[in-house]
Amino acid sequence: MTENNYLLELEKEIKRIQSIRKPSENPYQYSDKLSPKAKAVLDNIDKYNNNSWAMFMYERTDSTNSMNKIAIKYRGNKITYADMYSKAYEYCKALKSAGVKKGDQVPVCISNIPEYIYLLLACSFIGAQIHLVGTWFDKDYLKKILNDTKSDVMFISEDNYESIIDVVENSNIQTPVLIALEDSLKKDKEGNHYNPYQEIEGENHVFTSRFNELKNKSTKNVINQKDFLEQGKNYDQEVLENVQIDDVSTISYTSGTTKKGHPKGVKHSNRVYISVSRFKLPDVSGMPEMKNLTTQFEIPTYSHTNLSNVTDSLFCNCTYTCEPFNENDFFLTSLLINKPNYCQSTIGRWINLGKELRKEENKDIKMPGLIMPDIVGEGCSIGEEKFLNKVAREHKFGVKKLPYPLAPVTFSTGGGTCEGGGVFFTLFHEFQQKILGLRGKDYVLGLMPVKMIDYEILNLEGDYCKPHEPGILVVNSPANMTGYTNESFDSFAYIDDKYGKRWLNMGTLAYKSDPKYQTVKMKGRVNDFVFLQDGSFFPTYLIEESISKDTKNIMSCTVIKMKNNTYVCHIEKQPDSTRNIDDILYSCMMRLRDELPEEIFDRIYFRVRNYEEGFPQASSGKRDFEALRDENNIDKLIYIGNISKKEKEEEKGMTLKKKLF
Repeated sequence: MTENNYLLELEKEIKRIQSIRKPSENPYQYSDKLSPKAKAVLDNIDKYNNNSWAMFMYERTDSTNSMNKIAIKYRGNKITYADMYSKAYEYCKALKSAGVKKGDQVPVCISNIPEYIYLLLACSFIGAQIHLVGTWFDKDYLKKILNDTKSDVMFISEDNYESIIDVVENSNIQTPVLIALEDSLKKDKEGNHYNPYQEIEGENHVFTSRFNELKNKSTKNVINQKDFLEQGKNYDQEVLENVQIDDVSTISYTSGTTKKGHPKGVKHSNRVYISVSRFKLPDVSGMPEMKNLTTQFEIPTYSHTNLSNVTDSLFCNCTYTCEPFNENDFFLTSLLINKPNYCQSTIGRWINLGKELRKEENKDIKMPGLIMPDIVGEGCSIGEEKFLNKVAREHKFGVKKLPYPLAPVTFSTGGGTCEGGGVFFTLFHEFQQKILGLRGKDYVLGLMPVKMIDYEILNLEGDYCKPHEPGILVVNSPANMTGYTNESFDSFAYIDDKYGKRWLNMGTLAYKSDPKYQTVKMKGRVNDFVFLQDGSFFPTYLIEESISKDTKNIMSCTVIKMKNNTYVCHIEKQPDSTRNIDDILYSCMMRLRDELPEEIFDRIYFRVRNYEEGFPQASSGKRDFEALRDENNIDKLIYIGNISKKEKEEEKGMTLKKKLF
């Protein structure tokens, strides 16, 4: 059957579902604080989009006449929206033929290749729950996850299979379906798949299929993608299911930085992806539409952030770039190959890119198409922002679309969690305030909420905090998770305020930075505070903020609370700073002495990280706090009290000079 025939079949199935679709019986209960426009959009979603998010995407593509636009780019292969939906429907038929039913879980461990998109869409269309896992999960934990899915079939990209083959062998999975990285590459005249960038990528990036070799290592019924899809060709029953908007659609995982190897599984419904995508449009967001852009996301496929990015990209008729190698050292090369306009990654990945671009051999590299570099997963300090925007100007980021140097690219930031979604954003940071002419040097811009959410900052008594008063960030929105796969965690995910209203706990300290614009500053994990002897509440992010004020000399600062209640301040200098590190630490000490309570000040240590080592990164690409906490470099720690002694010696020296001269 040709791809065109698959698309025709899908069109018929879509029409069948449309004919039986009804409004949701459980409409979303939004806050009265939302705007009339936001309420109307949410009402319309319940009335007209009580279906799978895949169907929502298809209807959007069809209504905007975008079927012939490029949906996916993969190493030179350009896949249209029509071809993407055709391939997804082929997967639908094969999944149904394999006995996958509505509500079943389908385990997937796959790199960011086109088949990742096909499986996302296919599972959504038939009402199955795609369950995405990572290779770095603890082996016993991963085995339990796979067995709990009660699935016979599992989809694994070949590059991931060897890492988890022992787990799969000892699990209840009967049919691993292996997908080669070459399966969606272009073909040459002889019909062989080829990667036009192979010479650039080198021998470490293997696209060629190793199916027979991998199959021989297993006792399971290992099959390849072609054989799996062949099973569905003659499936002649109804394929798409009448999925409801609140049905669970995906199971993804947190970054796992709390307990290594044991990230929390998080369930999300169709409503999440439909609502978040819909609120990207200008009529309700007030922001420019993200259309006709090429997007790239350096985020693991098991992450909810990546799932949301896929749906956003498809809904906005963008071109999604599949990048199978989520590697720190390959980031620069991947950007040069894929040429995205919008790219999202962690602060650690962007800082590493900046350092790479500043090497002598890379000084002439320009990125004129990159107009929207975006930071997710963790905060970006003003010093880091200053460094990154300097790199962006040096390498002409975005000048193809923006006039240079009048509108230098800024590194925007998205804020949120796997549980609550990316429901906060900003296009600008504090460093741009001078450029933008914002209120003044003490004004803090913060993140803006997406128009569909209700949020508050709660103090420890559950009451609402005043502006600039730190507390626990809580939200309610259609992007809220359905719950954890381990239901025992659910009780910790929600919090009741003083007035009996239940909120999703975002797990972060924050404060309202501008009540008029409802902006918020996120400042560290929710447990990053201490009670002082007088019973007052001290958020430890204030240590980091004080140190980071010296943006001319300090690029990065991360404060780690140790088990003995001391604080290690990990600092990395600005690359262009000419100031001696002893002088920088002395200035930090003086600020901290003026701004911190004495009982906190006396527990401070500094750890200076050199330019080459930077900060360790976890598997998710985020800064690895556990690795920082576990560092055994006592000889590299500098106690703040010893810096204070230097001050006394200098004062003593100055007194002696006055006496002598």
